[in-house]
Amino acid sequence: MQCGYVNGVDCGTCPDGLLCNGVSCQTQECDLNIPVFCKDNSFYDCNRGFTGGLRSSCGDTAFCDLNSQSCLTYTCDRSRGFCSSNVYRPCDGTGHYAGGAPRNCEPLALDCTTLGCGHSHVEDVPAASGNRSNAAANTCGNLFLADKALSLLTVSQVVDAGGSEMRWFVYGADALDGIYDSALPQAFATSLQSYSPELRVALVPGRYYFIGVQNIGMGGAYGFDPPLAAPPRMAFGRLIDSFCLLNGLNTTLSDRETHGVAAQQLETVELVP
Repeated sequence: MQCGYVNGVDCGTCPDGLLCNGVSCQTQECDLNIPVFCKDNSFYDCNRGFTGGLRSSCGDTAFCDLNSQSCLTYTCDRSRGFCSSNVYRPCDGTGHYAGGAPRNCEPLALDCTTLGCGHSHVEDVPAASGNRSNAAANTCGNLFLADKALSLLTVSQVVDAGGSEMRWFVYGADALDGIYDSALPQAFATSLQSYSPELRVALVPGRYYFIGVQNIGMGGAYGFDPPLAAPPRMAFGRLIDSFCLLNGLNTTLSDRETHGVAAQQLETVELVP
């Protein structure tokens, strides 16, 4: 509704929860009793209940804290856990305060991870001893069959990408020859190193997972080891196959080229309630 003396209507006639901005009744945006407030992770002046001028922006590395009227740096990864010694502490949505109750992993001889207390495994993909070979390619990895409900935290792989961006992928399917899609919230996770950022993929028993890295430059040199005679086991399942994809990632993992076992190290955790 129209309001304000310019329209001949007393502002006091605005419905509850609305304020007159001098022209019309609008939803109140800030407390009338404070001079500044937080909006879109920035500090703004509060002008009679509405957004005034921008004072400062906190950006991506800090958050707007009204109590201190300052930008506070995140001390943990927002909405993820972190470890202090061997004590697991949840991190709340602000990334500054530890939300929820901490859990000491020590009494049960468990490892502390960003997902919680459990049995942590850092394993090289088993391969036969022998000379490591290198092959020029741009999408290589190992195919596994999961048979235990562990979570994949990180992957590292022997690859020289020449400084190009690395795209880490975890593609899953219900059948060996099924349709594969990303088990990550997005198609891939990126880094500039030969190890991934934290992936946090819950591995489901009975599903197949193609895990590896894609170099989006002009091609990289991937390391491969001779395969074992029998499919080796890992903490979460068995190695089924190893290959590169000649035409990049695709849902059927077609156009394969085999060079041996992709030299990888996987970090997984079996959480214990």
